[in-house]
Amino acid sequence: MGPPGRGLRVVDANGQEVGLISSLGSYGATAARQITIPTPQGTQDEWFLLSVDAGGFRRAVYGATFVYTASNCTGTRYFGGYYGSVSPTELAHSVTIDSDGITGLYARGVESQTQQYYSLRQSFGSTPDEATMFCMQQGGVPIGSPVLCTTSSPPGFYCVECCFTLDPNTRAAPVHQLDLSALGLTPPFRLQR
Repeated sequence: MGPPGRGLRVVDANGQEVGLISSLGSYGATAARQITIPTPQGTQDEWFLLSVDAGGFRRAVYGATFVYTASNCTGTRYFGGYYGSVSPTELAHSVTIDSDGITGLYARGVESQTQQYYSLRQSFGSTPDEATMFCMQQGGVPIGSPVLCTTSSPPGFYCVECCFTLDPNTRAAPVHQLDLSALGLTPPFRLQR
């Protein structure tokens, strides 16, 4: 056991601190870091929870799930709904790392509102008509035309984007972007005391 000190932290290849460990597991860690961001109240230092591993920032496995205020699931993206609830009393913002690996997506709990939101999901079927019909039978509105699916469905199936109405008591907050490359961190990341 090492001497008492700052606690366990993640550092980059140059020894620059990525953040303090807030959780650690076999697939990586969550590092807490204070970052200066613009807010409606002016520039502020706020806390962020970053998903990391030895390779750097960990991309979201299933991507981000957004909700929208427009009934055609377009416009401003919000985190909220069933999988992405944002607490108005949060102490730190959870960051979802986008597929590019350098863009962090987050919402500020103080900006969350309860109102009508809509969620975009994929419906599929063995024919284009079946995919559209399945969307509508589930209470959704098809967005665009069905195309051959490229992800997680049986080969040869058709997929269509489908916009669903969420519960009117859904709470969500607008999505903000964080340029993680501006932090100047260089993988690989490692643990350090």
